[in-house]
Amino acid sequence: MEYNDIYDCDRNLTGRIHRRGSSWKPGEYGLVVCVWVYDGRGHLLLTRRAKGKSFAGTWENSGGAAKTGETSRQAIARELYEETGIRAEETEFELIDSAFGTYPETMEGFEGSFNDAKSKSWNLGVFRIKETGKIFIFATTHLWWKKSPDDTEQMGNTQYQAGSDEAREYQISILADKIKLYREKYRCPAVLVGDLNTGYLSRAVQYLLKNSFRHAHDIATEYAEEAIGYHDCFPWGYKEEYYDSPFETALDHIFVIGEEEGSVKRFERYSPDYYFPVSDHSPAYIDVEF
Repeated sequence: MEYNDIYDCDRNLTGRIHRRGSSWKPGEYGLVVCVWVYDGRGHLLLTRRAKGKSFAGTWENSGGAAKTGETSRQAIARELYEETGIRAEETEFELIDSAFGTYPETMEGFEGSFNDAKSKSWNLGVFRIKETGKIFIFATTHLWWKKSPDDTEQMGNTQYQAGSDEAREYQISILADKIKLYREKYRCPAVLVGDLNTGYLSRAVQYLLKNSFRHAHDIATEYAEEAIGYHDCFPWGYKEEYYDSPFETALDHIFVIGEEEGSVKRFERYSPDYYFPVSDHSPAYIDVEF
């Protein structure tokens, strides 16, 4: 029987455990990890889900739930070995600091919730490369999803909510301030990745650009993907074609700050046909050297 540690919404251990397969109670959270294996030549390693499992036959990256007592890094190493036979070396990187937070549910001046499922959050890790001693920050986030007030044609639609664009700007400002604090502490560059649920010209993205962040697409020296990497994918079906829209409408972004000029080589999205049933968003990734 497998058990998992139970966390609260701020990622604090509660001291209680959860039996796998049983229901989670309101306010209980588990630690889940994922890992992407990239060979430096544009190839990502995926595995295919076995028969008898949910989404059987679809492709996925390695990952799963952390077991009782496991850290994120320990869970990643175990899952990767169990699913691929690859042994990850924990000695390559050293996690020297981390932080996590969920965004506020409400925002002054606007009605309604902007984090109703409490899934909109940020995560930040400070890593040291043991071989070189170099330090960098890696931060990830997921912002509020509903349509912005500028989309007036969406008014009356369940996907429209007044204040949504302002909420995303407010949420990203919280993470930007956190990154600033950790950069001041460790004097190092940072990478920010995430599903911002909004395009390049939005308030959220422009806030980052005005505060010294640079979009990896804009500064990649060798290649910059122009496709947005988005298609329809729902529990009841999916479309086998990606939206042919300009880069400015993409929802998933990568930013860097404090990097040396020319350090970002490539900005890409992984969008093979077999990814259609996996997710509506194609993973974005960069080749960067600090």
